[in-house]
Amino acid sequence: ASDLTQAEQMITKIIDYGTGTVDPIDGKTRQGQIVITLDSSWDIIGATVTVEFVNYMNNGSQFTCDSMKIIHAAAHTLTCDIIKGHFNNPNWALSFSSTKTLTQIAGMEDTDSSNDVFQLTGNSNGITREGKPFSLNILIPIVKKYSGSWLDSGQAVITPEGLADRIVDFGTGTCDNKGTVTINGDIFTFSMN
Repeated sequence: ASDLTQAEQMITKIIDYGTGTVDPIDGKTRQGQIVITLDSSWDIIGATVTVEFVNYMNNGSQFTCDSMKIIHAAAHTLTCDIIKGHFNNPNWALSFSSTKTLTQIAGMEDTDSSNDVFQLTGNSNGITREGKPFSLNILIPIVKKYSGSWLDSGQAVITPEGLADRIVDFGTGTCDNKGTVTINGDIFTFSMN
């Protein structure tokens, strides 16, 4: 057993984008800081990461939240709770809270990341850019292979207040950028980018 107090075991990391840094991978410009505090060793089930955003902006949109916690819930499972998250820019605002669970469902037995597969479940609610309350529930777990660029499968329903449900379907296992949205029985195809 460690003789260190919990405060002494805590680790804090700061990602500092300064007044503006262009990410060489996705080309987005970020600024401000993301402060990450880990309350114990990450290999311990129950370890919790608290994330704080300090003057953080992504391509001109500011992101804040009252609370964001990521918990090492099980051997291959993380949960993430965001309370009162807000995106704001000069043209629009969006707010939401969410509870999501990310589970690795394949590739845990080796160190080869190319065969890793992950699934996402959970729900969200908030206020859209148009000021309408909404809810989002993942009906069929959303699946993503590490080796693919796109989501493989899964289904979610988005319910804007006063409007018909939007059922978003990411397919049945083909790694492509296509999906569908069904509204009142009408099916529309979209491309992810």
